[in-house]
Amino acid sequence: MVFRVVGRGRDEWVLTSLGGTARIPQRMARDIRVALVGFGNVGRRFAEQLRGPYARALKAAGARARVTGIATASHGLAIDVRGLDLGRALQLAGKGRSLDALHHGPRVSDVRGFIERVPADVLVEITTLEPRSGQPAIDHVRQALGRGMHVVTANKGPVAFALRPLRALAVRKERLFLHEGAVMDGTPVFNLVERCLRGARIVSFRGTLNSTTNLVLSRMEEGLTASAAVTEAQRLGIAEAMKGRIVYRTPGSEVAEAVAKGEAELGITFTSELQPNPGVKVAGTLPAAVQLPTIYSAARLAGGPNPNGAMALIALLAGAEGRRALTRAGLEPLRPTP
Repeated sequence: MVFRVVGRGRDEWVLTSLGGTARIPQRMARDIRVALVGFGNVGRRFAEQLRGPYARALKAAGARARVTGIATASHGLAIDVRGLDLGRALQLAGKGRSLDALHHGPRVSDVRGFIERVPADVLVEITTLEPRSGQPAIDHVRQALGRGMHVVTANKGPVAFALRPLRALAVRKERLFLHEGAVMDGTPVFNLVERCLRGARIVSFRGTLNSTTNLVLSRMEEGLTASAAVTEAQRLGIAEAMKGRIVYRTPGSEVAEAVAKGEAELGITFTSELQPNPGVKVAGTLPAAVQLPTIYSAARLAGGPNPNGAMALIALLAGAEGRRALTRAGLEPLRPTP
């Protein structure tokens, strides 16, 4: 979402966009208090950038960011109105230790209490995606907007499950709700539409809007197995949310059953194993470069008891009716070999 300055009051800047209007205190234009909810690989990388190139960009604009709070699921919570030592926070989290030692003031016991008390202008919500409901990230965003904070999220949950009500809340509160990082790691998608395509009507689009999937498919094109490619994505820290969500099934029909039963959100196996199951929908096929096709051949046995029947069956499979039947079954007919 792109905002532009349209006016300036005595104590605030007034910004507007297609999504509404926001009022930014002039104090915030100089000193931005930031709170992080989530401090995994994405959160830590953001903190590193905030100390380096992001800090330089803000300084050039006459502003600076001060992280006043970090909330994590497994490494504690810390609030300090003066600003947390990000270097120390990164060290502690990297060693798997709690951030509680950095906290100053009355203790908070959970993320809800953290959002209620942290002194911040902007909440950065980067918790792990929960793909079935988008929670608790939706509640985090709603609570922060309700408190009058601007919210930036890289979590797909709030965008997929609650974009309209959250955007409406942001408009009522005259705050920003930004979510460009929710797809393709911040590559312009939403901003592309609002900034460059304002005179166009989007009818449809098609693409793989997920960096982990792009990496896995690219590495498979280079010769890695799917398992090795996923392992590499996890090692690089861009697939941490996938670790506990990968479900392996054999044979392929069990993949379709797992999706139909809700045990998995997405299944990858032979189309012929998916198509007969009424509980799943075939979304598409993998790129040709990463396909590992299984080819079924038909031939008449020399000395077989019914050579004429065998040739009739082969002719049926190779003919128009047989090819239609194979396609309905999820198989891809090949041209017959003379």
